[in-house]
Amino acid sequence: MFSLTLNQPDLAQQHDDIRHEDGLRLIRALGVSQGHKVLDIGCGSGRLSEHVAHIVGAGGEVVGIDPLPLRVAIAARRCPSVFKASVGSGDDLSRFESGYFDLACLNNVLHWSGDQAKALNEVTRVLRKNGRLGLSVANRARPDQRVRLLMEALSRVEGVDMSRVPPDVPHAVAWRSLSAMINQAGFSSHTLSDEVLVDYHATLDDVLAFNLNSAFGNFLQGLDEDQYEQLRQAVAEKLAPLTTPKGIRLERYLIFAVANRHR
Repeated sequence: MFSLTLNQPDLAQQHDDIRHEDGLRLIRALGVSQGHKVLDIGCGSGRLSEHVAHIVGAGGEVVGIDPLPLRVAIAARRCPSVFKASVGSGDDLSRFESGYFDLACLNNVLHWSGDQAKALNEVTRVLRKNGRLGLSVANRARPDQRVRLLMEALSRVEGVDMSRVPPDVPHAVAWRSLSAMINQAGFSSHTLSDEVLVDYHATLDDVLAFNLNSAFGNFLQGLDEDQYEQLRQAVAEKLAPLTTPKGIRLERYLIFAVANRHR
């Protein structure tokens, strides 16, 4: 069972930093500008929201919601006055007026939602007509290279029941399913791109930490000391051929989408 209760302050900060570049890509695609009202769903510790707040300026507004209080607390401390963060979920945006926002962003968020169609319908409601949605989501057809390698290594660890290992992301999305959900939610046009993102990690432990951060503390939680050492050795063998002068090169695979609301 996947849990959000294992999150810690260091995981919150590290996870948000890791996903920041993905978010910047979305913000550029959305065309955020001065005066815009922007909803950042799954704002994390607020690094991307802070960037957006500086773009929209005093005449704009950035509202962030995240289900994890620790991350919201970090966001509240570091973001400018035009950004307001609070605890909340993209599956329920009832606190916001219909048609209030110009833009909505879900950066690496939709794959955590148990009802993705409902989440997209909620976004449609709070966007003004011709408002825009930008999202990035894990690609069901292409699990990240890091995840594949770690799962292969974990399967070699004595005493691990692979059926009880929580997924890296619980609700990755297929391309056609995402396209259909976007259309059904009331967006007249959208663009999707299948992106290959390259990360370089300095050490083996950085790779393991990346997965822990990405999974909100769920990954590796049940391993004892001996099992963890077995995992490290198995992962080290798999990462050796991927080591470059820049670090350990691993690919991530995301679907990016930008859509325009028409109704």
